[in-house]
Amino acid sequence: MTMASSWWTVRKGLSQLSGWTAISVLTGVIIYYTLHFDEHTVSGDTEWLWSFSFAFDDYAALLVVSLSAIALTLVGVEGQRHGDSGFRFGPGRHADDTPDSSDDWLADLYQTECPTTSPRRAELWAEINDRGVPAVVRSVAVAVSIPMLWFLMNLLDSEALWYIVTCVAVGAPLSATPTLGIVTKQGSAHMSTFDATRPLDTAWLVGAKISVATASMIAGVGVLAVSLWLSVPIVEGFIVGIEVGRQNIQHYFETAPFGELALWTVIRLVQLATMVAFLAATHTLYALYSDRLTFGVLGICVYTGVVPIVVAADGMPIAVAMAHIWPVIAIIVAGTLYFAQSMLKSGVLTSGQLSVLVLAWGLYALAYAYLLNEGGLFEADVPVEFIAFRAGICLLTLTFFAMAPWSLARARHR
Repeated sequence: MTMASSWWTVRKGLSQLSGWTAISVLTGVIIYYTLHFDEHTVSGDTEWLWSFSFAFDDYAALLVVSLSAIALTLVGVEGQRHGDSGFRFGPGRHADDTPDSSDDWLADLYQTECPTTSPRRAELWAEINDRGVPAVVRSVAVAVSIPMLWFLMNLLDSEALWYIVTCVAVGAPLSATPTLGIVTKQGSAHMSTFDATRPLDTAWLVGAKISVATASMIAGVGVLAVSLWLSVPIVEGFIVGIEVGRQNIQHYFETAPFGELALWTVIRLVQLATMVAFLAATHTLYALYSDRLTFGVLGICVYTGVVPIVVAADGMPIAVAMAHIWPVIAIIVAGTLYFAQSMLKSGVLTSGQLSVLVLAWGLYALAYAYLLNEGGLFEADVPVEFIAFRAGICLLTLTFFAMAPWSLARARHR
């Protein structure tokens, strides 16, 4: 409802708001029925309708929250349209998209003097103050509030609300995701002159942004993990299985060999950095090719949704469905080679830098394969498609690390 009202304040159409709400509700009903098709049927059985029945006080709470969200959104949008900057945790931005912390009370608590001895030190300072530290501050604020929120969820006896609050809280470190300096304004890609012409090569710039974002996310996730771990006793009698999960995690860390823990830690850190690179590159590519990327993603989602339905309806053999992995692997390999060749040709990466990147990925792939072998992936009874799927996931790390500087180079030299 908040999203709908925010959109409505721009479009100024009550019919559009009603249509958006109706479509959202119908989509939710269809998704619910699809997930529970094995429990209920539409014809001859209306039992599934009762899954949407709540008590009167639940409906009242939902109505109050929705109306409050609409009112707050209308007031906020109206204020922003008349010049209000709004509340934010991190530095604001000028019209040319450069950082501005002059009106940010929280930024004054941690910002330091910008170094002027070199462009690289200045860029690191800007990244740390623009996205790194604010993300950690948000994570700390959320971590401090988690015990109180879980206690309230326990009092309200709402397991669904607990899941929603926890998922939102866990997403706080994602605010450190870099944008690579390009944004979408009025439907077109925009990069400030400062970002396009700064005296820094593209590869180092992307590396600095991804490194700062990854370090900030690690710190944020660590703070949240401690808070979640210490808050488990608050809801152990309320959320089924949470105490058992905590005991299993503790048992694993107490019994697992140190070498295995070290390897898994390195692998998770690389995968986190891969996610950061993917999000940054996707944001940049969406600003450059919004329509093509949107329709491409929609096509992939529709196709991956249709294939299981066809298989479930006995319209396609499972072997044929599993064979889809091979063209996917071919596309990943071709994309990786294209990004690498394009960066070498344009001078974004030197042959030595690309060699170091490939060598680092090779070490990661060896560690990943070793742990998968220990887990029994390469045994004789495992289908080769599963092994190929894991190999494709491993190769995607190199693909995304190559795609990030490629996408920024496209934005800076378009």
